[in-house]
Amino acid sequence: MVIDKIRKENDCCMETIGLIGCGEMGSGIAYSLKNKGYEVMVYDYINNKNVDLLMKNNIKFVDMQKLTQNCKIIIMCLSDAKAVEDVCFGEYGLLNMLSTKSILIDTTTSHPKTTQKINKCLKNKKIKFADAPLTRSPIEAMQGRLNSLVGADDETYKEIEPVLKAFCENIIRVGEVGSGHEIKLLNNFICMSFTAIVEFGLLCGKELDIDIKTLDKVMSMGSNYVSSIPSMLDYIENKNQDVLKFSLKNATKDMRYFFEMIEDNESKKWFEPIYNLYRDATEDNKNKDKNLPALYEYLKDNENNKKEG
Repeated sequence: MVIDKIRKENDCCMETIGLIGCGEMGSGIAYSLKNKGYEVMVYDYINNKNVDLLMKNNIKFVDMQKLTQNCKIIIMCLSDAKAVEDVCFGEYGLLNMLSTKSILIDTTTSHPKTTQKINKCLKNKKIKFADAPLTRSPIEAMQGRLNSLVGADDETYKEIEPVLKAFCENIIRVGEVGSGHEIKLLNNFICMSFTAIVEFGLLCGKELDIDIKTLDKVMSMGSNYVSSIPSMLDYIENKNQDVLKFSLKNATKDMRYFFEMIEDNESKKWFEPIYNLYRDATEDNKNKDKNLPALYEYLKDNENNKKEG
């Protein structure tokens, strides 16, 4: 087996890593850690559907107490800041179970205020903490090819880097604790804004009888080409559901966190309508659990309803 071969090459049994959350990204992280020779213990926060897959790969599911007792490095991969706060401060009480030898890594795309709250608490307890949100998709998580944006001090970063390498292709240390989540939200704001503009622009192109493939060719020769254009063309022309696999729900959440992060910025009022578009599309029942291309359908339906009205 691959795992046995890796362990033989390393001539040692690697440490046990704790993971809280086994959704699409979390289960991919667990799988990649196991494939690189780590033992993995998982606390399943919401009784996820990926449990069976992980158990088949000899990944152990344990309660929070056993996880904190057996794992020095613990990774959180959860849905949002609320879930992170529930795990850390709620009935689960993670922060009270950690020892001074523990290192906590939050890979969730969380709220900077939550990150600072956790950091303050752990600093008082002399426990190491890093925020390390991820980019790319669950596919790359299973392949061990994610990108990690790490906020950590020098000592913590040195200790967690080998573990991050087990499931990340690119690891970028962006600054101290908190800077990882800040840059991730800025990244997602820019990406989601471009995506909304691309989807609206392509819809306008269709309405104006412009050949959108020609538009793609024209734009690809310029300096401001947007990589989501060919993906959306594939969706529009072929109804490919595998493009831009990032949920509207998560996009809306990240945009909300971003605008809350820059709450004192006066110029944000000109860009908040982009967030409002994502929020309205997400609240439409037809788009529940759908990915970014659903924004195109929402815009198209809105235009059709206006014409019919």
